[in-house]
Amino acid sequence: MLSTPETSMLVVVFVILSFVGHSHSTPDHDPCVSHVAIHKGKYRGTKCDYRLGKALNDIYIDDSLWYKANGFNGSLSMPTHPVSLDRCSTKLPIWMNGTHPTSGMTVNRTACMAGPNSNCMSKYNIQVKNCSTFYVYKLQTTNGLKMAYCFGEDEPCPPTDPCEDIDREELKDDGYRSATCSRTDMCDKVTDGWYRVTKPDNDDTGLQMFDKCPGQLSCGTASPIWLEDQHPTSSEGIVSRNVCVRNNTGCCGERFQIRVVNCQSFFVYELKARTTCPQRYCFGNVSTDSNCVIENSTLDRNSGFRLQRHSMVDLILSFLVSWIWSSGWY
Repeated sequence: MLSTPETSMLVVVFVILSFVGHSHSTPDHDPCVSHVAIHKGKYRGTKCDYRLGKALNDIYIDDSLWYKANGFNGSLSMPTHPVSLDRCSTKLPIWMNGTHPTSGMTVNRTACMAGPNSNCMSKYNIQVKNCSTFYVYKLQTTNGLKMAYCFGEDEPCPPTDPCEDIDREELKDDGYRSATCSRTDMCDKVTDGWYRVTKPDNDDTGLQMFDKCPGQLSCGTASPIWLEDQHPTSSEGIVSRNVCVRNNTGCCGERFQIRVVNCQSFFVYELKARTTCPQRYCFGNVSTDSNCVIENSTLDRNSGFRLQRHSMVDLILSFLVSWIWSSGWY
């Protein structure tokens, strides 16, 4: 059969339509391919207890998406039996009432939220698909805070990772922790634990511990605490570092160790509670508080930093308080 312009055009159209038809048959919207990792998946195990102030909240779930839970050893599935309160890193854990589907199948299921007087205080309609080696879930947004879906049957919490916000505290600088701030009446009341220190107000910028000997009357206290050693690199992991208390005996009137980790874009510090007052950890190098200005200031010759001008009475009282505490005469 001889080729004509008409038959050639038909062949081209057929090839184009075949290609388009094939491209549309690709599983672009298959949830086994198009899914996202659920937030903090490795903290959702049924043996991972809720920690005060650190509850997971699935009020931010996007119910148009499919989710997969990832743990340390692979994917995790929802538990299919009632879960006790204060598990799965939340107050009110959510479990799946029903079995998981067989390979390739998608099913509708009911998820139950545990409550004080019921294993199923609230119900959520979800979908589950079996992707052969893992499951994906289309979840509903929860009705409130401290409610979260569980993943991982008998799965414990992972080891402490200070780079994860769930494993550390956020310490907001009150504007007086800078080495340029010479207010002297403040004491640290932090308890032992991991802290990321950030700027005041709504600024989430991380601050580094001051790593040079500050003036005695700086960082908002009479005896500031500073980092004697260098900050670690991100490849070093969690390391021990020496810190010093600057008092009237010198730059390092007292030395003790803390732990530090470089989380690439910020540092986290395992601070120790201080029982001696006035002592305070130094962070940052510029004061941002209007009550701690450096204009019209005198120069502390020992440190090279400009300090706020104090009255002679304030300075004498500050030195006396520092000397009393450091000498143990009280």
